[in-house]
Amino acid sequence: MKFAIVGNNATAFDVLREIVRSAEHQLLRCAVSGELASAIGRDSVPVLMAASPEEALLGGDVDAVIVAIDDLDESLRIVRAATQ
Repeated sequence: MKFAIVGNNATAFDVLREIVRSAEHQLLRCAVSGELASAIGRDSVPVLMAASPEEALLGGDVDAVIVAIDDLDESLRIVRAATQ
């Protein structure tokens, strides 16, 4: 599967790292900030950063989006955008 990850919550870091390491899955784009961005930087995980959450979702090449945003309203907005 091809994934995109959007968010700031570091609880998604382990999933992100396993996707990057996987031979079966691919992490296409990320739009991250806060604790999640710090965790990626600390462990030097190679990711392709998108300029915005919307950019991370664009294109038909993403099979699944992982939303890891602390703010519930922002999470809902991103989920709605991903399903359109």
